[in-house]
Amino acid sequence: MPMPLLHRAFKTFFLVACVELAAASPVPGQTTEEIEVDCIFTDQAGKPLMGVELGDRWSTSDGRLTPGMMVNRPLLVSDSEGRVRGDWTCCFGIPMLALTADRKMVAQVPGSTKGARGTIVMQPALEITAHLKLPSGPEPVSRAHLGIGWPRPPQPEENEGPLYEAWVNADGFGCEYVGDGRMRLLIPRSPTGRYQLSIRHPSLGDHSQFHSFMISPEVETYDLGTLGIPFSLASGGGHLLPDWLPCEARRLPLERCRPCDFAGQPLVVVLRRFSREDDKPRDDSAGGSLPATLAKHPRRSEFRVLLLQLDAWHHTRGTVESTEPLDVTVVTDLTSISDRVFEGAGLAVLLDRSGRVSHLVRSEADLLEALARELGPLPDPKAE
Repeated sequence: MPMPLLHRAFKTFFLVACVELAAASPVPGQTTEEIEVDCIFTDQAGKPLMGVELGDRWSTSDGRLTPGMMVNRPLLVSDSEGRVRGDWTCCFGIPMLALTADRKMVAQVPGSTKGARGTIVMQPALEITAHLKLPSGPEPVSRAHLGIGWPRPPQPEENEGPLYEAWVNADGFGCEYVGDGRMRLLIPRSPTGRYQLSIRHPSLGDHSQFHSFMISPEVETYDLGTLGIPFSLASGGGHLLPDWLPCEARRLPLERCRPCDFAGQPLVVVLRRFSREDDKPRDDSAGGSLPATLAKHPRRSEFRVLLLQLDAWHHTRGTVESTEPLDVTVVTDLTSISDRVFEGAGLAVLLDRSGRVSHLVRSEADLLEALARELGPLPDPKAE
């Protein structure tokens, strides 16, 4: 079994544990901590909860999520007073997930002695569902490794913290494979914000495919729809775009310019590609005039525009100056995975208000027509 790797990116700490859907044995050299668990689980009214099950590695058995431990230990279950006492070997700080018997309430037990003591209030579970569409071939769906990150509450002693609370291996963190590529994931319902799912699969090479999505307080379930691995725009509309992996962003912070950050308004993603000629970058894009055209649109305030510079071969090397209107966000992505995602996409991609692919743009007239459909009719001033 490969060892988990600790990565840092986008001011984010996250763990991606490439493991199978079974309890794992300790690996020599792993960072572990022996923790004595002594806590009481209650509902939000303070009533103790009996039968709460804890595990840092969950699997699906007979259609039910079943807890396990990465290091063999007796399973931890709360008694009639809601109390759990026992020993836990925490690996790499990966937390435990606690679920009630009916799987409707959930909590996270942090990987620290302090976090595994005292009263822990269970929250209603946030259920995330998706259908993983894998490449044709014999590769089983269980070989796609999933990670999940959720918003991190601000810490009073720091000016700026990581964007996410934690990255955990979702394969074992309350993730249930229903069959035929369908997955169901239960996690604590955290504050409103951006969640992110990462997918690793042999077809992606050394890259991960990221899907961000916004969660509001009233959301109990969130369906990500079909997630192609690797994603292909040829599969049609209605899908969430994978996150691009920017190395540079202009007019917005780097960590706040992914597709879901523009949710609420339609987003026009204008594509800009480069090649190299006479040792100078050459803009091969046919849609270079679109930002200027859109700047004059009579309903410009009702949609956003992002110029995505795709340069997997690093032809630009930071030498291309941006002359776009000031209301256009410019993002540069030098990865081959994003280059493949947008291959054959045309001049631009139109996303709807939920951040899903609405239209692949083939011409300026095509974009204006699709944008008119997306924006809908103008409000009737007489109705006001």
